[in-house]
Amino acid sequence: MIAERCDNCSRLRPFSGSFGESVEAWLFTEENFMIGNRYPESAKSAMTLAALTGDALLWAFRKNLQSTMPFDELKAALLQEFKEMYVEPSELVISSQLRNLRLTNKADLHQFLTKFVSLARRQTFLSKGAIMYDLFAKLPAPMRDFYVPSQHTTLGDAFKLIFDTA
Repeated sequence: MIAERCDNCSRLRPFSGSFGESVEAWLFTEENFMIGNRYPESAKSAMTLAALTGDALLWAFRKNLQSTMPFDELKAALLQEFKEMYVEPSELVISSQLRNLRLTNKADLHQFLTKFVSLARRQTFLSKGAIMYDLFAKLPAPMRDFYVPSQHTTLGDAFKLIFDTA
């Protein structure tokens, strides 16, 4: 059995593992609650599992996590599984700005590339390949058509191609 429902578990904020939900913040709040209320180490895993809902509860069930497992192991498993589900709000703003950035006039190419690089350096969730793809997707067709992912692997390569075709 994953965890028995307990009287004080309803005082814990549930965690579903949904996109945008921070497992780190949830664990921090929950652990402070348990420390503040002097719960024994042996009760922490049971309370944590009882507060899981939705995808997080299904994940715990599929992993056959037990209320008797050490709390540090449960925390590590939760962090490993759900840490990537959270994106900092500032990252969402940067992502939105990158999405909305467009090159409308070749005369603005330098300004466009400067803004693109500034935004791309501040985000952490896109891979280098995704950044390169995103850069060329925003360019007009004649410039975009010369992009070959296997040949243009760095921003320097990309900028050279862009300026050569501008």
